[in-house]
Amino acid sequence: VCVCVRVVPCVRAPLRLYAFLAQEPPAQFMVRRQVLTLYRDFLKIARAVDDEYYKDYIRDQVRTGFRNHIAETDQKEIATLLARGQVQLQELRDTMTLAGAATS
Repeated sequence: VCVCVRVVPCVRAPLRLYAFLAQEPPAQFMVRRQVLTLYRDFLKIARAVDDEYYKDYIRDQVRTGFRNHIAETDQKEIATLLARGQVQLQELRDTMTLAGAATS
């Protein structure tokens, strides 16, 4: 879902935005929030990588993975993808922890 923002300020624009957000069911809002949080967590971990090659590689993989499923609407599939993403995030965190311990 794309919300276009005008360059010229409009008084009614915030009202349209609030009306648009009000149409989104609470369950979808929560799922969207979880997806965005997962995406941000992946990018935070990528920022912590020292090697620029691996940092770019992780960022590209994360962006590609999320982009490939941007049009997904099936709630069960979205839940499965979220669960898989959480597992992958934890594996990446564990790998980063082990890599930090190995270099220390």
